[in-house]
Amino acid sequence: MTIFHRAELDELPEQVPVLISGGGPSGLFLALDLAHRGIRSVVIEPRFSIDPDRPRAKTTNARTMTHLRRLGLADVLRRAAPLPVEFAQDVIFCSSLTGREIRRFPHAFQLETGRYEPQPEGGQQVPQPVLEAVLREAVAASGQATLLTGLRVDGYESAGTGQRVVVSDASGDSRAVGCTFLAGADGASSTIRRGLDLRLEGGSAALSNISVLFRSRDLGGTISAGPGRAVLGSRSGRRGDGGPHGSGHHVVGNHPRRGR
Repeated sequence: MTIFHRAELDELPEQVPVLISGGGPSGLFLALDLAHRGIRSVVIEPRFSIDPDRPRAKTTNARTMTHLRRLGLADVLRRAAPLPVEFAQDVIFCSSLTGREIRRFPHAFQLETGRYEPQPEGGQQVPQPVLEAVLREAVAASGQATLLTGLRVDGYESAGTGQRVVVSDASGDSRAVGCTFLAGADGASSTIRRGLDLRLEGGSAALSNISVLFRSRDLGGTISAGPGRAVLGSRSGRRGDGGPHGSGHHVVGNHPRRGR
């Protein structure tokens, strides 16, 4: 079908087989998987556009690449990735970025140039915004999936054999849409999960990080351990890590957050 950027409420259908709340990687992939099976869906996503400079996930693992292969998108994503798998496959622990190497873990994060064990695809180092862009383009070319940005799901209730979903725009106006199935792909603060009174179990890592995306023309040449998927160093009792995020000398640096 298509993508409606900054969608209007009147562009919503009255009824759809599947409505997906959240247009990140999970929601977009679900829409494409349903389309592959001939099932129509509408994806509701509050964000108008994808921020290419926001540090997020950096690797798509072998299992996900295998699913993308099934939809004909594995090679598409590899061509879109700023860095090939061959660029770096190791995780390196060192005393500092210019210090001695302590330990190296080869082929970490399932980054293989061919098959990964029994799976037909290895992992791919690719920033999440690039993955989302590839999935959005695939949705736009699909005959069964529709993405509407600038709208959000605010609530829902059972209605007969399906759900009645309240979709709102930025001004607070809303419209109800009927669907047979409602899928929640709207993250940790999921409206769908809260409506089902399901608690989010567990938590994040014991020590959370602050991620910063920056450019450096010279940093790569000064790292004594050479290129790595992630280079982890420790100085003055504090750990930090970083890794290439794409072309143009982009690097993501992760530093422990104080006070946690």
